Amino acid sequence: MDSGVNNGHQLLQPLLANADTLTVDNTWGTDDHEPRAGHGTLMAGIAGYGQMEQVLVSANAVPLTHKLCSVKILPRPNQAQTPRELWGDITTQGIARAEIQNPNMVLVYCMSVTSQEDTDRGRPSSWSGAMDNLAFGEGENQRLIIISAGNIRDEELWQNYPNSNFTTSVKIRHKRGTHW
Repeated sequence: MDSGVNNGHQLLQPLLANADTLTVDNTWGTDDHEPRAGHGTLMAGIAGYGQMEQVLVSANAVPLTHKLCSVKILPRPNQAQTPRELWGDITTQGIARAEIQNPNMVLVYCMSVTSQEDTDRGRPSSWSGAMDNLAFGEGENQRLIIISAGNIRDEELWQNYPNSNFTTSVKIRHKRGTHW
């Protein structure tokens, strides 16, 4: 779940069929709206192959043990941005679309989009509540959801790691023009 994926690259084609490039809002498209190889496309490469350096220096065949599904949950920077109170709903819709598209597959979700907003020193947000509900719910239909966090950019906080984790909200990446 990210900014979409450009799956035309010969390394991504065997992992990500066109039918598995999805979007929450059709006006956003399914392509990666970041220039060239954008964030969603790069994340798909990591999800598909792991550390590419090891794959590229090896003469061995690379066994493909899984497939990918991309769900675009971010509008293009020039489009109306999703209000913060709807982020949980957009994420829920993205997961639902992946499950509808792949009803007989075991799915692992990876969301590498995050927000600089709602970092209230561990206090829950509606988005984090939605993620908790999607992952655990009432103990039924549990999901494995991998969510990015971190990216401390302040040099002083970095120097005081890991103690800075106890005094600072999770710092997250800010995508150009978006607040996810």
